[in-house]
Amino acid sequence: MTSLYQLFLLPIHNLNRWVALIALVALTVYGIWGVVQKREFGKEGRTLLSIATISIDVQLLLGLLIWFFSAQLQAFMAGDRSSAIRTFVIEHPLMGIITMILIHVGSVKVKKDDTSLGKNRKAAIWGGVTLLSAIVGGIVLTGADRLLPNFLR
Repeated sequence: MTSLYQLFLLPIHNLNRWVALIALVALTVYGIWGVVQKREFGKEGRTLLSIATISIDVQLLLGLLIWFFSAQLQAFMAGDRSSAIRTFVIEHPLMGIITMILIHVGSVKVKKDDTSLGKNRKAAIWGGVTLLSAIVGGIVLTGADRLLPNFLR
């Protein structure tokens, strides 16, 4: 029997991963472009920042729901301390929490800056750091085959 975990949570988590990564790349590029071109941090930047923050929040929420229902957590609680189990039970969720903290700190820093140059610079820096955290936590720790969408695997 297919569980809620397999039918709903995991596919949405996998799809939202790409929304979050694309939003973080777009935010970082927008910030860099704004610094280089000395452009105003406008509505587009605020929208990208919001999409990145919301998608990371949704990703963490879905990830925690998956975590509670996962067979890996049950195996870990039963005493299995293998590397693969540890990755999914401890390391991957911890990196998700770190990624969420980074995007929120970055969002506050961007919003509190008074100048467009400062907002763009902070969007580029915090977006890039958050992107790096998301890549390490979501892709590197879980395996390189996760780089491909499901239909290409």
